[in-house]
Amino acid sequence: MARPLSDIKVAAVLGPTAVGKSAIAVQLALAMGAEIVSVDSMQVYRGMDIGTAKPPPELRSVVPHHMIDLVEPDVEFSVSRFQEEARRAVEEIAARGNLPLLVGGTGLYFEAIVFDLRFPPGGRDDEIRREVERWAEEDPEGLRERLREIDPAFAARDDFTNMRRVIRAMEVYRRTGRPMSAFQARRGSQPPYFRYAGVAIDAPRQALYRAIERRVDAMMEAGLLEEVRALAAAGGLSRTAR
Repeated sequence: MARPLSDIKVAAVLGPTAVGKSAIAVQLALAMGAEIVSVDSMQVYRGMDIGTAKPPPELRSVVPHHMIDLVEPDVEFSVSRFQEEARRAVEEIAARGNLPLLVGGTGLYFEAIVFDLRFPPGGRDDEIRREVERWAEEDPEGLRERLREIDPAFAARDDFTNMRRVIRAMEVYRRTGRPMSAFQARRGSQPPYFRYAGVAIDAPRQALYRAIERRVDAMMEAGLLEEVRALAAAGGLSRTAR
């Protein structure tokens, strides 16, 4: 059951890579008395700075930023853990009398905060997951066909083309007896967890392509290859960090 709608209100600035969300969000935060909550699946990792396009220190020093640099890259950081910690950040910001401003481009992570999404149990390091992974390696089409039988709603989603998500869906079924689609309610099917308003920034595709090309060039100049080499040399990257 979704909890009653709280009095906490959040704002959001969402959009694709390189559209300019970070700079705009800082200006909005200054004008609105807000603190920024990063809605990004990779910025939670320390040491993954250039490749994840974390806001530069000069922006983070102007406005408080949350959900950045939380864990080392060898940690599995699931969306359910993100949901728990991001909601705590939102509640603490609101308790200080400031406005939580969600900023990012990872749609599921935004939805995990503002909608009452429930995530199935499970973990990578157990026999159920390993058994399904072996099945995927030995007979991927057989795995897909069986999943299509038990969860046609999931099979109709784009996720069905992603073997990692197929493995997870079968793991969930083996663990709970319920199809993954039963856990995947989305917006419109339930009241929000937090009341929210915001903007989605976009740009013409060719303009975005040019912006992304400029960003990649800047990343390379800033030392992206060296960052990746250092992460690889350190070893022990988690599945999500990889």
